[in-house]
Amino acid sequence: MTGDYRRYGRTHQQLRRQLVTAYEHDGRGWPCALCDRPMTDDPTRLHLAHTDDGNGWAGLAHAACNTGAAARIGNITRTGRHDPKPRLPRTKW
Repeated sequence: MTGDYRRYGRTHQQLRRQLVTAYEHDGRGWPCALCDRPMTDDPTRLHLAHTDDGNGWAGLAHAACNTGAAARIGNITRTGRHDPKPRLPRTKW
């Protein structure tokens, strides 16, 4: 079996299901585990984020935050360097 199978296997799925149930019960608005902004998304669109080392879970996160974090970690692993420029917030003008 591949590593992804173990990372997203039964334990991952059960924990995500438990957290989504608690999230719905609490009325939403939990902070994202990665960006700390409130989550108001449809619970089916939330991800269970892994810790940076991949050996545990950080908690529920926005899908965009989780996939963005995975891309950054993959890029650092592949290239051996961090993003040299800080990311600035986007503006609408």
